[in-house]
Amino acid sequence: MVPVNKLVVHNVTASREPLTCSAPDHSHRRHLTVDAATSPFIVSVQARPNQERGETVATYTPSEMRCLLVALVVGAAGVLGNSVPPLATHVRADTPSNDPPEVPQVNWGLQGAVSEELWEQFTVRGMNDNPPIIVHDSLNGASEPVTLIGKHMKTIKDRPIFAFQGIMYGEEMSGELRFKKTVPKEPYWGNDSELYLNHLGEMCPQKSMIGGVPGGKEDCLSLNVYTPYLPDGKRLLPVMFFIHGGAFISGDSSLYLPTKLLDHDVILVVIHYRLGNLGFFSLDNDDAPGNAGLWDQITALQWVQDNIEGFGGDKTKVTIFGESAGAASVGYLLLLPEAAGLFRGVIGESGSALEHWSHDPDPITSAEVIGEYNKCPTDNHTALYECMRDMDADILSINMAHFVGQDRKNGQMGFRGAAPVTQSSNVRERLVVKHPIDYLKDGNFSDVPLIIGTNKHEGSFVLTIMYTEFLRPNNKLEDTEYLKNDMMIDFLNCFGVQDYTNGISEAIQDSFISGLDAGDFNNSAPGYVDAAGVFFLKAGGWQTAKLHAKYGSSDTYYYSFDFESDDTMFRWLFMGLTDVPYRTGVTHSDEMLYIFSFPGQLEDQQLIVKDRMVKMWTNFAIYGNPTPDEESGWKDLDIPKWLPVKVGDHKYMLVQDECTVETEFPDRWHIALQEDGNLPRQPTLDEYNDLEDERDAFFITMIVFIIAFVCAAGYAVFVFCKK
Repeated sequence: MVPVNKLVVHNVTASREPLTCSAPDHSHRRHLTVDAATSPFIVSVQARPNQERGETVATYTPSEMRCLLVALVVGAAGVLGNSVPPLATHVRADTPSNDPPEVPQVNWGLQGAVSEELWEQFTVRGMNDNPPIIVHDSLNGASEPVTLIGKHMKTIKDRPIFAFQGIMYGEEMSGELRFKKTVPKEPYWGNDSELYLNHLGEMCPQKSMIGGVPGGKEDCLSLNVYTPYLPDGKRLLPVMFFIHGGAFISGDSSLYLPTKLLDHDVILVVIHYRLGNLGFFSLDNDDAPGNAGLWDQITALQWVQDNIEGFGGDKTKVTIFGESAGAASVGYLLLLPEAAGLFRGVIGESGSALEHWSHDPDPITSAEVIGEYNKCPTDNHTALYECMRDMDADILSINMAHFVGQDRKNGQMGFRGAAPVTQSSNVRERLVVKHPIDYLKDGNFSDVPLIIGTNKHEGSFVLTIMYTEFLRPNNKLEDTEYLKNDMMIDFLNCFGVQDYTNGISEAIQDSFISGLDAGDFNNSAPGYVDAAGVFFLKAGGWQTAKLHAKYGSSDTYYYSFDFESDDTMFRWLFMGLTDVPYRTGVTHSDEMLYIFSFPGQLEDQQLIVKDRMVKMWTNFAIYGNPTPDEESGWKDLDIPKWLPVKVGDHKYMLVQDECTVETEFPDRWHIALQEDGNLPRQPTLDEYNDLEDERDAFFITMIVFIIAFVCAAGYAVFVFCKK
């Protein structure tokens, strides 16, 4: 019997549907169900037997008792309120509510938000007698073959696919191994000849989305492999290797279903990696060298090189992609020599290694601040390390979440102690040895094709964090003098810009708030949406693209995802927030709705956009080009040829209801101000070009007219004089 180590809470919104907690592992799943429609206090506990192995779990663990408590709380909420459509459009309030404000649950990684029902929807049941089987000759370096037993799934277009989940690639990094470089996992199935891979692995320690309880465990370094074909020895498929986001403090693989990407011939790998202090705590020495989470990702990539052929994957055609902190991660992997040769393409969605939040410039101070928050001694770094090493992972993850909240209330973004760092010579096995921009400017990076881009209203996500966790709690929204004179200073400070003379803040305010009432938050909010998007994500991604194009020889593709629909990820990112005084638009991670499956049904134009995004992403993985000459399916979807960024010719793909190739992405850095700021709309570049053409045509016409007039007049004079 495999012991229960963790229970995952599903159905997190208040609902009249039963709430289920389950324990995923290789052999069984325990269910605790509370039926809120009957009573929040009637809870049933059921052990589901594993039909394949004939086991029934009949013990109860402390984790189940904790899950039971959460079930009672959420069940009571289900009795008191109706369910909320999970992806409904966020409501914009023109005037602030007089009701007491709700404090939203900011959920960077969305962990736990996908219900079990969504997985059930795409899992094919009734085939237990014929599960997908792979005989792998050397999994994790084993000297003997092992039979891998997965499960049947299907895509949204009902294509049969196969899932092999919870494969361990790294050892449990606890005790003396905590904070250290990843140790690859050796064969862990003992004398068994079969390995059941039909459940997701444990998420890495983090604060659960509801109840404020810790979730996950340190033995979390696992990955999932999804494939449309079982290996037949005849063909190898390109591999898409995904790294989840979550501000480096949260997230797991439960959100990332393969049900859209695998309508095409690719294999998808989704990984877990260490988060928060456990992944990035650094004293810049061998005790706590930092960048442990990056080492996890590199170790997982090496696992792909060593093992993916056994699943039918082509190790020479690996594309790494990620979103938010995952995009920053693939940005680092692009730069680091230790990751060179492990992939042949990179896709970064809304993040890069150049963002202020993706690099901690002062890890020692961050470590001391984090240590003090955990009540560890900070005057002696050996004692600080030992205290952090020996502290329970649950306590560390909860304290990390509380620290992030307090940091944001103080006007920061909460990334200290939870981001990659540059390591000094004090660390024997250094990974990041200089600032990311220096790698790019030195041309010292993997010369592979790159897709990178951002969403139209990235800043609405960042501004809402400031609105809910800094401005509103500190009573700044009605302070006219503060809004006029100091808010931009605090705003820039969030992004590491120290402005002691106010010169920078006044210049930025003139650019982004010009024409708006800076003393009225509701009026000036569109400008702050733009500015937040630029400083938080857009400028770093655009700079990465230009430097990659300048110092590399491989193609660079930039995109701006501007397709706006009735569905948005804002509902997941800010659960419990009912209104904000600005339009949230196409917010952070909205493009993920069209690449992975989330609760909700795509309709009409959404389905077309989904097909286009998936086609471009999978084409890039297959051909190294999102619109390749070797394949014409993208033309059938009315996608124009995606032109790469070149030095002096900055093209990008604009994804709206239709896809168009545009020039100079910074021309859209004031898009919220133009659309929502009640200012005259500025002409687009195409409109400018049309005006220039009209002007040139007018000048040519006038010149022809003048020449003709002069000739006619001269001829008339000649005739008159001759007479």
